Amino acid sequence: MRWLLGVLLLGQVHRGNAQQPVARRSNASAQQGMTSVRRATVTISVTRPDGDAFGSGFVVTSDGVIATAAHVVRGATAASVHLPSGETFDVQGIIALDEARDYALLRIAGFGLSTVVLGNSDSIPVGTHLFAIGAPLGFEATMSDGLLSASRLRAGTRMFQISIPVSPGSSGGPVATDDGRVVGIVVATWKEEGAQNLNFALPINYLRGQIPLASSKNPVPLPQMSYQPGSPAAAGPLPGTPTRVNDSLGIDWKSLDGLQIRVETKGDHGARWTSLAEYALSQTPKGDSTLERVTTERVWQTGDIFSGRKSGTLYEDKTRAVLELNTGRLEFYWRRSPAVGEVPPGSLTFTVAGGVVVVDSGTVHRTAYIPRGALPAAALAAVVASLPDSLPGSVYIWFFDPSSTAMRAEPVRIDFAHPTQVSVPLARSGTPCSMNELDETTDEVTVDALQMTATVGPDRLTWPVLARRPHVRLDVRCLRVPTLERRQEQAKPRH
Repeated sequence: MRWLLGVLLLGQVHRGNAQQPVARRSNASAQQGMTSVRRATVTISVTRPDGDAFGSGFVVTSDGVIATAAHVVRGATAASVHLPSGETFDVQGIIALDEARDYALLRIAGFGLSTVVLGNSDSIPVGTHLFAIGAPLGFEATMSDGLLSASRLRAGTRMFQISIPVSPGSSGGPVATDDGRVVGIVVATWKEEGAQNLNFALPINYLRGQIPLASSKNPVPLPQMSYQPGSPAAAGPLPGTPTRVNDSLGIDWKSLDGLQIRVETKGDHGARWTSLAEYALSQTPKGDSTLERVTTERVWQTGDIFSGRKSGTLYEDKTRAVLELNTGRLEFYWRRSPAVGEVPPGSLTFTVAGGVVVVDSGTVHRTAYIPRGALPAAALAAVVASLPDSLPGSVYIWFFDPSSTAMRAEPVRIDFAHPTQVSVPLARSGTPCSMNELDETTDEVTVDALQMTATVGPDRLTWPVLARRPHVRLDVRCLRVPTLERRQEQAKPRH
């Protein structure tokens, strides 16, 4: 909280005679506004490795989205929300988190809940009378009031300095005007000898844009959340807080060694897409273990005598990805070679190391920062294949899109269900899969499978995967899995 000292030295602290408060609402109107906010204010009980704690929050959508301060749930392994009605709901997870500005959106399985009315925090003048509701020291539905003392900037973020008393447990509670419109979230207090009522709230407009997107996002369970070390929301990572995302998944990249997958997809108007991916373990000149994936993707067109459509290849993409298994450093190279004039050539390279992504496409060069351990979206199938045999019903994996301008990492929900058996074209032992199917020799083999569904924003990707690691995609034209070949050899009767 030392940053507040500089703020106070740069700006003049509000005094009662510096600016007159705006006119107070009538008693009846104020009482109605306070009642509406109280009905939507909740108490959040948090379980952490270092002990339990309380915080406050408020309902922003009737189907169970709760706004609170990010530091209230930082490092939590579990949490529950206690409503004014007496009902208690477990927190399903976090759907939005901004530690720099100290806010979070939580999800509970609610329905028809009372919600607050959001105001416009940009239109609140200094001197406005405000009130807050929270659970200081665990005392639920405690109301206190004061003035908007000042509006200050901290690292490019506006903060409301308020004279409302704040105690531990008040964090995350709503700050509202007399007519019941919430204009801020309690986030911080300044504790210094001789200082009184120097408390701060985040203007609600920083959060408003996230709320309409909440219904389309899946909550990330609290134990799977990753937090940025040294963020203003807390003094540092708590014991047990993960410093890298995806580390708890139990990924074994070595299980992909020797894997070959050829997939063919039909498009509109006779277009076809064929992809061959090959994985191999190798070593760097320094002796570090690496996993290399080489992929060839070809888009070609079938002919049609009735429409006059000619057959031929439209373009071919080559990609090479090299992952250093000890450090997690990833290098990715992509190049497009068009066969027709209508398709432009292209190239892209990027590296990921220590949470820093550097992208270079020839015309665009940019650097972005992501949580350590996040992986490019193109690696989704490879990550799923590398998960342990004991697949859960669902798991969250952090991915980022290197082609996106924002390049933010977000968790993707992966579900596994419907055990079944499917028949797959397995390459005969000692023979490879090939871009030319005439060079392939496959046998139809029945294997145990699960249906995988990945929810990526508004899109749902689904295909069957091998029930045992590697959980490779099975709706393919050719598959080579050395570990499956070995299991089949061991299962053969011996004479």
